[in-house]
Amino acid sequence: MPEQRLKYVHRVPDRSGKTRHYFRIRRAEYAIQGEPGSAEYLKNYHALLALHQPRDRIRGGSKASRRALFQNWRPGSVGSVIRKYLKSNQHAALGDRTRLAYRRALEVIREKIGNRILVRLDTDDVDFYCAQIANEHGPSTADLHRHLISTLWKFSKGLRECRRKGRSNPTASANKHYRVKSPHKPWPVSVQRAFLQAAHPTLHLAFHLLLYTGQRRGDVVAMKWCDFDGNKIHIAQQKTAETISIHAHRRLREVLRATPRVSEHILTNRWGKPCTPGALTTAVKRRLKEIGAPRYTLHGLRKSAAVTLAELGCSELEIMAVLGHKTSKMALYYCREANKTRLNERAIRVWEEAGE
Repeated sequence: MPEQRLKYVHRVPDRSGKTRHYFRIRRAEYAIQGEPGSAEYLKNYHALLALHQPRDRIRGGSKASRRALFQNWRPGSVGSVIRKYLKSNQHAALGDRTRLAYRRALEVIREKIGNRILVRLDTDDVDFYCAQIANEHGPSTADLHRHLISTLWKFSKGLRECRRKGRSNPTASANKHYRVKSPHKPWPVSVQRAFLQAAHPTLHLAFHLLLYTGQRRGDVVAMKWCDFDGNKIHIAQQKTAETISIHAHRRLREVLRATPRVSEHILTNRWGKPCTPGALTTAVKRRLKEIGAPRYTLHGLRKSAAVTLAELGCSELEIMAVLGHKTSKMALYYCREANKTRLNERAIRVWEEAGE
């Protein structure tokens, strides 16, 4: 029996000879998870199709999945609020990958507690639900669901059927499940120098882009030559959907001017194709392992940029302007840490001068 051809699905053989399936539409590309033809594969395919064609009726799939997507939920229920949220400008303003991740998680929430009245949920309900998700899918997924329930609660503020009557957000004091085992650490100068010594030109360029713009890996690999005007780099952040312009550091300008333009993208692989976030992470991790610094990560360069700016005396707003943070929480943290270092040095200097 011939394999069913699905719209927007492209089959690409990799170097090992295995055929991988990709969903491609309007210059966006996503790898479809799951074995072709399996329930997981079809679920992910329909989620991608719904993401890019939210007004089209999704064909195929089981009756249960179609019922979950198009069921007439009672007013004020979690399922009803989810349906309105997915059609809102607030959801549409998110980045493509964020919307896809949110939609997948919201489908699970709708399936499990879609019939519950949103404003009647309390902290115990949220804790019990998130504990189930943590057991089934892991702690980070549980925290994502807790965040989305909070998002739905805030979104429902203007809905007539969701009258709170003084009730507070049930996720405010709910338990968090994910604990950071090894936080991203800023790279010391010694690690930075060892990394650059005899590094591949692509890694050399990537290092300067990551450090001197302070951007995330997805934003760095998406940078194009047309975004660089010789002095500034214009960036549309994928996570926050914010557009920022960063004055390029002198060292970054020198590296960019010396880099041949083999593609419209600044970072390319050895075949001249745009570099992917995963490939960049793997290459950086391999290089760090070679120089004996495996505990550092690619994201640590973003931390290095923030710490350096804070230690040089930059304000919270200045750090936010470079890194693109929406709130001052992280910028304030870096400033406090830098102030601790300066105060510590000053205190020890006074102690030494006192001759004690």
